[in-house]
Parts: sequence; C-alpha cells; structure tokens
Amino acid sequence: MANNPNNYAPVTQRSTVAHQPGQKDGEKIKSGRDYSIEFDDALLSLGGWMNPRLDGCEITGLFQNKFSKKGTKRQLGGLKSPNIQHLTNLTLDWEGDSGNLDRNPAIETYTNTVFFGSTLSGYEEDPRFPNVGEDFSYIFINKAYTFDPDNDEFFITELLGSNDKVFERIVKQDLQYSSKFSLKLLDEGTEHDLSPEYNVHWNAGMFSLMGTYQECAEFPFTQEMQVTTQYAGSNGNFKYYGIPFNPYTSDNYSQNNVPFLFNSNARLIITGSFTVENNIDTWWWRRPKTSSYFDSSGNGAFLDATNSASGITSFPNEGAHLHTTGDWSTSVYGFFHRLMKGDFTFLDEKETRIYGKAPAKKDLHILTFNDAKGCVKDIQTELRYGRNTTQALRHFGSISLSNGKLIPIPGTHLGTASLNSTGFSINSKMCGPSFEEYSVQQSYAGNIGYQYYNWFVGGDAAATEAATHKYVPPGAISGSGNFSGTPQLKKFQVSKLVKRPNVIMADINKINELFDGIGGKGFLCIPENLNPKIKNNLDYFLKKAELIDKGPNRKNLSQKSARILRDPPSLKGNHLNPDSD
Repeated sequence: MANNPNNYAPVTQRSTVAHQPGQKDGEKIKSGRDYSIEFDDALLSLGGWMNPRLDGCEITGLFQNKFSKKGTKRQLGGLKSPNIQHLTNLTLDWEGDSGNLDRNPAIETYTNTVFFGSTLSGYEEDPRFPNVGEDFSYIFINKAYTFDPDNDEFFITELLGSNDKVFERIVKQDLQYSSKFSLKLLDEGTEHDLSPEYNVHWNAGMFSLMGTYQECAEFPFTQEMQVTTQYAGSNGNFKYYGIPFNPYTSDNYSQNNVPFLFNSNARLIITGSFTVENNIDTWWWRRPKTSSYFDSSGNGAFLDATNSASGITSFPNEGAHLHTTGDWSTSVYGFFHRLMKGDFTFLDEKETRIYGKAPAKKDLHILTFNDAKGCVKDIQTELRYGRNTTQALRHFGSISLSNGKLIPIPGTHLGTASLNSTGFSINSKMCGPSFEEYSVQQSYAGNIGYQYYNWFVGGDAAATEAATHKYVPPGAISGSGNFSGTPQLKKFQVSKLVKRPNVIMADINKINELFDGIGGKGFLCIPENLNPKIKNNLDYFLKKAELIDKGPNRKNLSQKSARILRDPPSLKGNHLNPDSD
C-alpha cells in the first residue's frame, strides 16, 4: 500500500513497542505482529470490580489514626476525640473497623507540621498572666515547620503579629483543644523530667489576673463558702441519642447547676482579703468618676459629684467590705456586680460605648479555685439537658462568669452565669470544676433524685457549714448530711481571657519538670498525629531545617509508613463513674 493514498489518510503502522506481560518498557517486537486480547466477562462480578464502581466500598473507623477492634465501647455525643472522657456511661459496642485487615487505622489524618518556640512561662512568672496554677504553663509558639516527607523539602510559617489569622488557624488545627503533643528541648545539655505527652488544655490565649481572695485563718474564721455541682434526674425512662435509660439505675444524672456561695451566712464583712490587680484589665474598676462605683440606693441609675469615685483595690480582713447596700466602691459584691451585671449609661456616648457594658459580657472571665491544685486534668464532657456538653474549664479547676457563647470550645452549654445578692452566690451552668477530693450528698424528693458533689467549703474548721444559705439537696439527705471531709476553699482568683494566636496552655509544672530551664535553643511541640514518615525520621528532618546540629544524613527507607497498633484509651474512673476501667 502506498504511503500516501488518494484519500490522503495515513497508513496504519504496526506497533513496535511491547504490550505483553513480562516484556520491558521500550522493548521492540521482533516479529512486528499485532496481538488480540480476550476479555473474560466473569471478571465483572468480582468484588474488586463491583465495589468501587457499583456497590461502593464500606470502610469504617471509630477514630482517626487509631484502630478500634470489635467490642470497643463507643461513646455517644460530645466532641469526637479519643482523648476526651465522656462522663455519661451510656455506650454502644462498636462493630469493629472495616476495610483494614492489617489492623492499621481505617482513616488516617496526619499533619506534617511541628512548632518551634523559645518561651515557656510557668506559674507566676508574669505578673499579669500568672496562669491558673503551678501545674500549668503557657507555651509561646512563633514558628511552624512544615515538612514534605516525599522530597524532604520544608517551609516555615512565622508569626506576623497578634492578629495573624493564618498562624492562629495552623495552631488550632494541629494543636487543637483536647489534643496531645510531646515537648522536645533542642538543647541536649538541659536536664529535665518531661512526660512523654501533654494535653492542650487551652489554645485561645492567656488569662489575665484581675483579683484574688485569700482566706484568713484568724478569728472569727474564714468566710463561709461552698463550691458544688448539682445533679438531678427524674424517676423515669429517657432517651439519650436514641438509647433509653433510667437516671436512677444508670447513674447518669444531668448536671443542673454549679453554685459558688461566697457568703452563705449573708455577712457584711469580709473575713480574709480581696485584692484587685493594678493592670489594664481592671481599669474599668479603678478609673475615677466612671462606672466603677454605684450607689445602690439609686440602683446604679446616676453618678454625680458626690458618689463618683473609683473602686478600692484592697479589701483587708474584717471591715464592711461584703455589703450589698450603700457604697459599692468599697464592696466585694459591688466589684462582682459591676463585672457581671453592671451595665451603665453615661452622659458621654463614647464613654458608654467603651465602659458602659459589663466586662464579663464582652470578654470571657473565669473563677479559679485553690490554684487548680488537685484538679482532674482529664478533658471531659458531661450530660446536661439530654446531651453531652463540653466542660471546657473543668480540668483546670475553674467556672465561667460569662455567657457560654464566649467560651471558644465546641459543644459548650450556651448559658449565662448569674449573681445573687442573697448569700452572695454565683451560679454557672456552662461547666463545673472537678477535683480529686470531694464529698457527696444524696437525696430523693418526690420523683426526682439529687446528687450534690461538694468540691470545697469554708467557714467552721469542723466543716459542719451550718450556714443559712448553704446548698444542700432537697428532701431527706442520706448519710451524715453535712460536709465533713470536704476540702477547704482557701483561695480563688478572677481572670480575664486575653486572646493570643500563638499561645497554648499545657499541664506542665515548670518548677518540677523543667528545673534546669528550657536551654538556649528553644523547644518543639510535636503533635500526636504527626505523619509517621516524619516522626520515624524526626532528627533527619530537624537537621535539614537546621534546628539541630547532629542527626542522620539519610532516612530509614524501610519504614515509610508506620503501623499503629495502639488501641484507644479506656475510660478512667471518675466521680460519676468510679467503677470504670
């Protein structure tokens, strides 16, 4: 056949490249023959053909990055994380992960980023941001190193100011609330006693200290106080995510209220001391001729030359400093009223716009008890109004003075804290503290069961707490009916959240665990879900990024993908479920 026929169509050329199995790419066919291929229709019924095209592949997993075997207890509701403990012991047996016969995770979501920092602030190192207690530290991050495990390249994301939303997104994505991480000191000569992993307890900023109450052990005795969590459950069957349960038999009472009684005997004097800090966050109280002072006889409706004054900053032992009437510039109750409820309209519109709204309505304010000593550091959710709610402040011994909308954690109850003049009590419904030591009061009234977990009391050294406005369950209280053995409340602090995009709070006791400091080269925060290819060759990548001087010159090519055989952690015992394994 001619190379150029009349219709100008090119002549078909036979392939000179092998297409048969076993032949090498580019190998020429000596004979130049064509090959016919027979397709077996029976192959269309194989699972490998049908599943991805018609039936779909059923790959299921209970948790990301972890394999869950058949029979694993599946917790319902709340945040979905293996690091969060659900206090509701209503579970379903998981059918087991599918689609992964090698016991590796069915769903893997890893990060390629590690975080660098050079500052770690322990308790009371910063006068404005002393932290909630000595068992916690602030970690300041200023760089994020993102590695490519395939070509060994990396890039650096630096913090570009206090409003850097990009850096904030990276931190909250890879060091999110309730996640775990390890801390690595880059100075090898620095001695330490660090734990293998830590919890991210907070990643939305730092808490500025505003005021501190300290008990007085002298006569007459410390203020009558009480911190408790109320639980209630009706005697009937309810459904929790479709599962029927009886609160009486399942011990799944709903959290009803978290009251803090500062003055359960309705005194007018303070038996201890309350000090207001001198910083920018208390200017609303300290600045003269402003909203810091209210004349309760006028119900805060006016300010004139005779009653316009700044509030005092030192409330010493004894004296009339708890009063709910008269001159509120000398009243501890007046401080909390202005903080939580005291909206005010000034003659100057600009002044009203800046200072007229109660501070706790604009920014998150919290109350921390006893420097968060002995608190349960497990991050937990709790049954409230038929659903699991996040107890965002529980694990560092605090309650909220603000609306739940100001707590930047998903699943928080969107309630409002209230301030009552009777007995001077603060009632928070968002989250309650949890400490390792407590007493329990239980009662039945009508068809409702009550369980009150008392974390702290104050007052009589015998802890009988025979006060007028004490919180006790209604009806006949089972057991002794008093607070004997309940820990004493000796201190509480008022703090305000100041947002920072590069700060996380972790359960690191700097004095005990970093007794030799952090060294001069900084440290790394390594997320628990770091890509196994990077985690298994971490020193190699750190050397590439010049974060360390000594390290391997090549990767371990035999471990490109690590096997994760660790099961999710089981539930620990707690005050609601002490028998949990």
